[in-house]
Amino acid sequence: MSQTAIQGASRPSLQDVVRDALGAPVSLSIAGAVITVSFVMRKRFDPTSTVLRRTGYISDALNGVVAYDLTADDTATAGIFEYSFDVGINPASGADYSYAAPGDGFGVLEVLAKLS
Repeated sequence: MSQTAIQGASRPSLQDVVRDALGAPVSLSIAGAVITVSFVMRKRFDPTSTVLRRTGYISDALNGVVAYDLTADDTATAGIFEYSFDVGINPASGADYSYAAPGDGFGVLEVLAKLS
């Protein structure tokens, strides 16, 4: 998934669907479970770049949709970035488990330089 933002903008909201191994959406409506959503972003093709880690949220629990609302600080630097969501689920009983969204790698955010 590829998104574009203007330098210093707080839009768009980035979102993805948490999917199981077969590609089906994972319901995040689990009674009694503690679910955490982290948004992670770094400069693309630069594994040594600073990693931005922020708290994301569930925007559609039944369909497994997670999201993060960009801030002006997140888009302060123009460039190409890769991002993903880390979703941890701690059910009331049983083992903890986690997912990454997108499950096949990462999304791409291109921050375009402001024309001013």
